[in-house]
This record gives sequence, structure tokens and C-alpha cells, in this order.
Amino acid sequence: MLSQSETAKLLDKCVEEECPELAMEEVLSAYVAWKFIHGKSCAFVMQKLRYLTMYLRVTERHWLLERMSEVLMVIGTEIQFGGGLIGACPVLDSQ
Repeated sequence: MLSQSETAKLLDKCVEEECPELAMEEVLSAYVAWKFIHGKSCAFVMQKLRYLTMYLRVTERHWLLERMSEVLMVIGTEIQFGGGLIGACPVLDSQ
């Protein structure tokens, strides 16, 4: 299970990657996909994503939120449309 704290730790490690935003997208997609795999609704998953952003603020990881704002927006949009494309197509091209 990917908890908020585990996800935050993985997001911290993404900064060391060649393309941090792509790595962050993979982590967030896994977090969201895990919720869907366990039968959670889109509304529930959106709420959990909001809780994750609050957790990142409370743990003083504001810089992560700024860095992955586009990724959050795209994943949130995908969830609102049913979540079927989560992780299917990266936001950023790794080239």
C-alpha cells in the first residue's frame, strides 16, 4: 500500500532523477492507481489526492507541490474523467 508518507518519501527521491517531473508523475500515478485497484471511487481518490497535497504542505514540502503542479493538474483531470488513463501517457516527454 502506498501511504501519504511513503509517497512523500518517493517524491523526495524523484528530485535526483534525470527528469524529476516524469518520475513524480510515475509516483503519483502509482498512488492513484493503487486506490482504483482497490475499488475506490473517483471522488474518494480525488479526496485522497487533496489529502496528499495537504500532507506535503504540513511536512514543509511546498517546493514539491510547485515542481509537480502540472502533473497534479493532469492527474486530477484524468481522475475527474474516470481515471482510465492514469499512467498511460506521460505529461512530459523524457527526451
